Amino acid sequence: LSGCVVSKCRIPPVFPEGYYLSGPALNCSTTGDYFNFTGCLANQCTLSVGLGYSYSGTGCTGSVAATSCGGVSCDTASYYGGVAKVSCPVDGGTFSLSGCSANKCYLTARMMTGYEWVPSANALHRGPLTVATALRIVQCAAGYYGTPQLTCTLPWGFFGIMGCHENRCDLSLAVPPAGYILSSGSCVSPVAMSQLGSCGGSVGCAAGFTGPTLA
Repeated sequence: LSGCVVSKCRIPPVFPEGYYLSGPALNCSTTGDYFNFTGCLANQCTLSVGLGYSYSGTGCTGSVAATSCGGVSCDTASYYGGVAKVSCPVDGGTFSLSGCSANKCYLTARMMTGYEWVPSANALHRGPLTVATALRIVQCAAGYYGTPQLTCTLPWGFFGIMGCHENRCDLSLAVPPAGYILSSGSCVSPVAMSQLGSCGGSVGCAAGFTGPTLA
């Protein structure tokens, strides 16, 4: 018998996903064409969403391949950014998530009214910081109450600060000490010091005493 020769194929310039040069099965059906690859199946994993990631899809229920697991993204509501990547390194394991990191922002050089550095903080260390780190060095100033809240929506921008409110006191219960005169005006208690002027309230000195009037 003669006349038959073994088909010869070319190695493709780019291997199909999941294959490498010594893959489990190759066939060469047409001489001069590229090898056909068979025998490799994509690993299948289950999804466990960790810190910094969110899932809003429907294709990642149960044990599936990474190519079927769409809808995983960085958790922007928790101020994480980047491009989420999903991989399944071990068949039957848990998906590996990467690509997302906490946004970092700067604290302004001068704190907003109602906020201050904690006594142990280095005021020169203003960033870039993550929200979690920055919250450890900011507190409500004296005369204010609440819990500071920071937002870092735009990476490398300035933090948004909120959560501290000016203390409010009841004018009807205030008995000024000797030398002072208290006028509540039309203020409705409780009222903050910064609101006294807008509602006609004031604190001044009585006759025989001198000093500034607070309004």
